Amino acid sequence: MLDVGCGSGVLSIAAAKLGFAPVLALDFDPQAVEASERNAADNGVSIDVRQADLREDELPDTDLALANIAAEAVLALSSRLRSARVITSGYLVSDDPELEGYRVERRIQDGGWAADLHVRQ
Repeated sequence: MLDVGCGSGVLSIAAAKLGFAPVLALDFDPQAVEASERNAADNGVSIDVRQADLREDELPDTDLALANIAAEAVLALSSRLRSARVITSGYLVSDDPELEGYRVERRIQDGGWAADLHVRQ
């Protein structure tokens, strides 16, 4: 499982607690990497946290990628993702990011926010 733009690591931690393994968390911000490592340790889970420039560094092949980031950032990553399934969130219902090579299988909306499940075509 890949967490793109992991921030504090909350999605990675939840995934690890749900049994996903291995979990790789990436973020550009060194403070986010530190926070994710600390939060994973505090929650007793093993997560591989790395600093990466998601616009330039190679992204790994995974079964699932999560990206709770702005719609513009989702679009910037679109052609670089190599996961079988991608769950994107962190943007408004009015945003509709389309990932190159994927189809939207499901959208959930709540309180003006949206999350989409994309499946590789």
